[in-house]
Amino acid sequence: MHLYMYGVALGALSLSVAAGDDYGYWNVSVSRGWPASGYRYWNLEANYSGTPGLTTHSSWNYSPVNGSTITIHNDPNFDATFSDDSKVTILQSVYISETRAVDVVGNGTIDCKINPASGRACSGSTRINASLK
Repeated sequence: MHLYMYGVALGALSLSVAAGDDYGYWNVSVSRGWPASGYRYWNLEANYSGTPGLTTHSSWNYSPVNGSTITIHNDPNFDATFSDDSKVTILQSVYISETRAVDVVGNGTIDCKINPASGRACSGSTRINASLK
């Protein structure tokens, strides 16, 4: 009987790992704008559940003057994209133990609420689950 119970518990652990529960999640917020001048931007903040209190930032800017874009991340182990259709992709290298770092990835969609005052900016937030890359 004890052996059977151990097998059931082990099976539940495997299911949990397969579902990605061990890799945490990000709380993500985004603001985006498209002023009449033609410039465009988005700013993204992500808080990973494994590092409470640490916020990573990404920003993207487009210049209509020469068509150039620039993306800036404050952490070299973090990458994020935010598409015109409000889809977010995050890739981050995180420690799941003191000695083991893994790359985790997550995807989600932000319901970007338009600022009624300008009609040219929006913001929103969501929670994105992380899974092993």
